[in-house]
Amino acid sequence: MVVNHLELENIGKRIIEEFDYHRIDKDIDYFKDNQSTVENIGVYLWDEFRQVYGEKVHYIKVWENKRSYFEYFEEKQR
Repeated sequence: MVVNHLELENIGKRIIEEFDYHRIDKDIDYFKDNQSTVENIGVYLWDEFRQVYGEKVHYIKVWENKRSYFEYFEEKQR
């Protein structure tokens, strides 16, 4: 699912605000027990967006810097 940035900001505002200007290791419960690596952030975002959008979410990509990113998706069971 591709989402326009403005739509994402409006619909996913709660998820965005949870990270904005917060120390995620201390302010978000998930990261009190899970190190805040780009991989764990990707899995966390996957879970949060799946709660909002359900099965419409197929793929998450989180960029760490210009050359490093994490991709997450669930493979379909055969």
